[in-house]
Amino acid sequence: IGYAYLENGSPVWFKYSSDGSDSESSRWFWEESREVPATYQTQYTYRDRQVKYTYVKTIIGDWSDWTDTCEQITSDTTKQEQQTLYRYAIVDEPTPIDPDATLTITGGKAHAGQTVTVALQLSENPGIAGMRLNVAYNSALTLETIETGDTLTDLAFTKPGIFSANPVTLFWDGMDNDTTYGETGTIIKLTFRIAEGTEAGEYPVTVTYASDEVYNAAFEDVKLAVENGTVTVIDYITGDANGDMLVNGKDVTVLRQYLAGGYNVMIDELAADANHDGKANGKDVTMLRQYLAGGYGITLE
Repeated sequence: IGYAYLENGSPVWFKYSSDGSDSESSRWFWEESREVPATYQTQYTYRDRQVKYTYVKTIIGDWSDWTDTCEQITSDTTKQEQQTLYRYAIVDEPTPIDPDATLTITGGKAHAGQTVTVALQLSENPGIAGMRLNVAYNSALTLETIETGDTLTDLAFTKPGIFSANPVTLFWDGMDNDTTYGETGTIIKLTFRIAEGTEAGEYPVTVTYASDEVYNAAFEDVKLAVENGTVTVIDYITGDANGDMLVNGKDVTVLRQYLAGGYNVMIDELAADANHDGKANGKDVTMLRQYLAGGYGITLE
């Protein structure tokens, strides 16, 4: 017995048999067709005594067809096998460059409302006579100061006329290659203020450049690999290992107990990482002791 729907929504019933009888042994099938938004399904069920064959085909939208399949089962329960279609496009992978040097943005950490400085570092200066970079940053950051570093010092650096531009343009030029050839160092330091109320998290700072805007004295293009960075907005106090919003001798004690083990103490590992090397260890204990004693030139950022 089968049924289908007419345009007016009323069902129409069909009954088929191979020998014209109504016996249980006669071969029969039923068909249901129904349209739903963006989906068209047709199901066929064939029965031969106690062996059932079920075929389900699903076409979604204008995706291409797929191969028909049929599954045989021996139980009285009809089993459906469905296939999901995926449409995809093949795109050309970008051709990897063989860089002459690497430009890295070192990140920084600070609380909302504070300033944070990130540096652009050039590794193994291949000899640069001119460079124009575009630095983009999250809207939670406001660029306040720009300071040149210890690399590309022979080139003239022209500060942007408007610091509020985003991305901001950084431009160096010279008559010859910079004499820091082969060295690794900082080319620029950018200080941002983090907006009040900014939630804790990571906020990207990225660098892009046109392929013909980094070049050497022979006007040959210099290829840079770029490693972008982030400004991390924190909601803890650096050095506050026990989380009481203070930095004092209690933090030294709890951190020493935590590292020794067996004292059943917990710490805020991010806050306990006083030197920001990504881990809480003995170096942080020493740094905290020097900070609390004073006179060692230690600051907690």
